[in-house]
Amino acid sequence: MNYTIFLGGVSTLTSTIYKNFNGKSEQVAKHVTTARPTNYFWIGWYNGKIQVGFSRIVSTNVIMEYTDPCPFRIRYVAVSRVTHPRWYIYQGVEYQEDTSCKVTHCDSCKRYTLRTQCPAFVMNMSVEVNSEDECFSRCYKNDECEAFHFDNIAHVCHVFTDEVDPDGEIISPIFRKLP
Repeated sequence: MNYTIFLGGVSTLTSTIYKNFNGKSEQVAKHVTTARPTNYFWIGWYNGKIQVGFSRIVSTNVIMEYTDPCPFRIRYVAVSRVTHPRWYIYQGVEYQEDTSCKVTHCDSCKRYTLRTQCPAFVMNMSVEVNSEDECFSRCYKNDECEAFHFDNIAHVCHVFTDEVDPDGEIISPIFRKLP
């Protein structure tokens, strides 16, 4: 799973954001300009929203944005350019997760959020439990858990990793760890 961002160059005035997974590429945002883009740009992401702007100042002159209904954590960034390859990469604001409260329910600390439209994930474990709170607790204590689903009829907790399973069954809705 990855996102690809193309910024208009000499031969094109079109910029796009693509979401890629399971061998499929979907255009999720597009911007066409009438003027040649500036050499200055920024790319930002937080909590499932990706923004792109042409400016030296982050959050100004936004030209594209995409909010993923089922976001993934962005773990690395790769940058390339055909001509004049000189880059200055600055680290921006780092968002800290609030871990000060005791975790007793899925809404505590806003650590997990209910999501739909997610691809199938690799299942880490499936275990009988008595409640959604117990399922949440199992996921919270498991370092590999990125999502969980509680089947309240069978009383089964499904715990998932962040790996996409191209042949897996899509279970919706699920609770995803906030990026």
